[in-house]
Amino acid sequence: MERRIVRTRYFLARGFQLRYAGIILLVAFVTAVLSGLTVFRTTCNILGEKLSQVYPQGLFVAIFNKVALALLKNMAVLAVLIFIFAIFISHRIAGPIYRIKSVIRAIGEGNLDAPVYLRKNDELHDLAEEINKLQESLKARLQK
Repeated sequence: MERRIVRTRYFLARGFQLRYAGIILLVAFVTAVLSGLTVFRTTCNILGEKLSQVYPQGLFVAIFNKVALALLKNMAVLAVLIFIFAIFISHRIAGPIYRIKSVIRAIGEGNLDAPVYLRKNDELHDLAEEINKLQESLKARLQK
């Protein structure tokens, strides 16, 4: 029977998780800013050339200022959503690290009856299996 573990705390290894989420946020945000600015600038140039004779300059500038503000607002909302997503993703790594660390601490204290249980979608299953094999091996050696 597979043991089901449900964790409700999403900040287990704060330093690791925040650093990981920050890296994801930075990469996504820089990509979004560069892409958004490229599209915005290209659109400004093309429409500026095509519509400069039709619209007064002031109206044209006001329209693009509104678009720039909307772009910044959307990027801010996107940054928050990316950060939340990154925390959930990092939890798949931080959770197992937290659990493995506590089991290794228990092994160091002499408790060989605390195997590593990970959730189905967690990472580091191979490492957890090796630690469990190590525990079994140490138990067998101690019993001899």
